[in-house]
Amino acid sequence: MSPEGGHGQSHRNYGGAKLADTTVVRQTPGFGRGQSEVAPGHDGSLDASRASAASSSPQESTTPCMFSIGEALRKEGITGDTFDVIMASWRSSSRKQYDVYIRRWAKFCQEQRVHMFLRPPKCRYSTIWDISIVLRYLRGLYPPQTLSLKMISLKLAMLIAIVSVQRVQTLHLLDLSSMQKTNNSFNFIIEDNVKQSKPGSKRLQVKLRQYLPDERVCVFNTLESYLAKTNEIRGNESRLFISYIKPNKRVSKDTLAGWVKKVLFLSGLDVKMFKAHSTRSAAASAANSFSIPVTDILATAGWLNENTFAKFYNKPIDHADATFSTSLLNSALT
Repeated sequence: MSPEGGHGQSHRNYGGAKLADTTVVRQTPGFGRGQSEVAPGHDGSLDASRASAASSSPQESTTPCMFSIGEALRKEGITGDTFDVIMASWRSSSRKQYDVYIRRWAKFCQEQRVHMFLRPPKCRYSTIWDISIVLRYLRGLYPPQTLSLKMISLKLAMLIAIVSVQRVQTLHLLDLSSMQKTNNSFNFIIEDNVKQSKPGSKRLQVKLRQYLPDERVCVFNTLESYLAKTNEIRGNESRLFISYIKPNKRVSKDTLAGWVKKVLFLSGLDVKMFKAHSTRSAAASAANSFSIPVTDILATAGWLNENTFAKFYNKPIDHADATFSTSLLNSALT
């Protein structure tokens, strides 16, 4: 029997140097090199008991420690001979030294139901821009009837982004077929799934209310003017936002993001630092600083968990439901 077929040490020659026990992660039929027969659970967690049971070979080949290292290498696309060489470089003593810590991490990930190989998301911004800066710029784009189609498109996109605290994705999905108008509001029901959609959850609604204290930043009046200006050129297009360039078809999410970013630039903000998605954090942070109830912020933005808002969106402002948009604008413009 060849050395590879027994339970003894196998040898491979890499550039003239022989490495003992290169198959430190045991192979099974159907698994290529750089693959382990111990797999994480559906949530990415590792059952330490399964890994321990699979490591009963003399080499302790699939200990949680070595399994985790192997998974990290595979995520980086390292397989084949390179994978074998790296794995073979770990001494048995090193495996035993790190194994206890990997086991603790695996147990923690199981209990918390988190993926042990995914890097946690990082916050993009440490501070956020002051929405009053943008609102002052938008005040100058008035009256809406005198604005070009381009400028009223940019103004409307930014106003909706601020008062609704929604992503550009949601703005892109606003559709006239699901729009309802009252004397003082426009209500859109989003039929498509968005990022925060959950199985069995209600459809997202975006309500745009009239703001009587200052018509210059009233999303209701701006939307009315936009609909009047686009009525004859939109044809059968039902999406709210259409291109201001012929043939005036619906715009993409990237185009809408560009419009929002353009308004940030025209307002004097640093667009190298702040992207279109920053409107969500800016509006939510402003609302929180103005003591608008967190429940109203979560309901308007569509967040189910206060932790999401606290961790990713509630930032120090860099300036050194029915009441949400009105309270937000009142506080920002005083």
